[in-house]
Amino acid sequence: MQDPAQTSIESNQRGVLDDEIDLRRLFGVIKKWKSMIAGLTLLSLLTAAILSFFVLSPVYEARTTLLILQAGDVKQLGQQGKNGEGLEDVVAQASRIPELTLQSYVNQVKNETVAQRVIDKLGLQDRYSLFGLLGQIDATLIKDTNLLEVRVSEQDPLLAKEIANALAQEFVDYIASTNVEKLTKSGNLLDAQATEEEKNLQKAVEALNTFYGQPRNPNILEQESKNLLESLTKYRNAKMQAEIDIQQLQAQIKQMEQQMTQMPVTQTVRRVGTGADVGGFGGVTEVEEANPIYNSLRIDYSQKSAQLAGKQAELATTTAAIASIEGQWRQITEELANKQTEQERLKREVDRLSKTQTLLVDKVAQTRIAKSINQGETTVKIASPAVMPTSPVKPKKAMNMAISLVLGLIVSVGIAFVVEMLDNRIKNQDDVEQHLGIPVLGMIPGHDDEMLRGKGGKR
Repeated sequence: MQDPAQTSIESNQRGVLDDEIDLRRLFGVIKKWKSMIAGLTLLSLLTAAILSFFVLSPVYEARTTLLILQAGDVKQLGQQGKNGEGLEDVVAQASRIPELTLQSYVNQVKNETVAQRVIDKLGLQDRYSLFGLLGQIDATLIKDTNLLEVRVSEQDPLLAKEIANALAQEFVDYIASTNVEKLTKSGNLLDAQATEEEKNLQKAVEALNTFYGQPRNPNILEQESKNLLESLTKYRNAKMQAEIDIQQLQAQIKQMEQQMTQMPVTQTVRRVGTGADVGGFGGVTEVEEANPIYNSLRIDYSQKSAQLAGKQAELATTTAAIASIEGQWRQITEELANKQTEQERLKREVDRLSKTQTLLVDKVAQTRIAKSINQGETTVKIASPAVMPTSPVKPKKAMNMAISLVLGLIVSVGIAFVVEMLDNRIKNQDDVEQHLGIPVLGMIPGHDDEMLRGKGGKR
């Protein structure tokens, strides 16, 4: 039995040998078609050189730099859109110039209006269409700055510089005119709104004054409520005093009744008689007469009872007066609450309209000031104008030739391998083994019939 390790070694050796054969075959194909490969590669290189040096026109690029002085952040603008719901935010947003992001300025550079102004300014109607000129313009942001670089490609270096400078100036003028137009519209709108709010304020003030002129306005009702509370306090104190007096009188009357119950109505009085008395005899006699203490107590009892009746009548009158005053006070309090609510509503309306009108007037003044100083020009400035380029940026001759060399080599090698693969003729021992998969045992050399006949004739 054959050792497995030896079998593995022999298999690896056969694999390495096959790889060497395949590499030799590949290099053989390249060697076989080396003339064609070299020719096509040189042809590609020569074509690129002719196109780069003699056919393609040089393209120059002029650059100008713009400084963006006012640019909003995307997140900040999004939050303003969510949080700016107050009147001041709305008015402030309407009265200021539009805030654009840096990317918005990049997109605005290739504005059709700006491009058309450049064409009209430089008289490029015969040379460029609108979109043709836009195709020659490119704008990019310089990283981590507020600088915007504008590039213009043109075959004429002087014209490239002129287009770049005209484009920069027209862009600045376009932004300025757009901002001024926005400020003008905002100012007119705010002015009209301020006039309308002033009329509304006058109406609100008149309504408040009319309300104060009513006979039962909150001030009068408040004074009446105060007077009723004072009267109510006085009557309540009188009621409390009457109740105390009644309790005292009832206690005194009850005590007198007990005393009168225990006290006799009459009393026996002994009198010493004289000679002038009846019978002409003197001596001591007993006489029944009214008890003076009882009579005095009875008189007091009658007086106290009369006082109690008077106090009870006074208490009833006071209680009725308290009920009446309380009813009047509740009515006045309810009416006063309604009047005060209406008063507060009218005052709030006056205050709101006053603040709104003041805010609008201030914003109108600010808008006019911003417009008068041409604030639109303060958002974009030309940082550096374009200068005439001295060297073209296109075509890049060295790069074109390098690319053509690589492409020519790749294409020619590919064609060589394709032709070799399509050629299925058997020409040597390797072709037999490759196509038939059997070893070659012997070879018959080729012969030339004319050569054989020539040799036969010499014999």
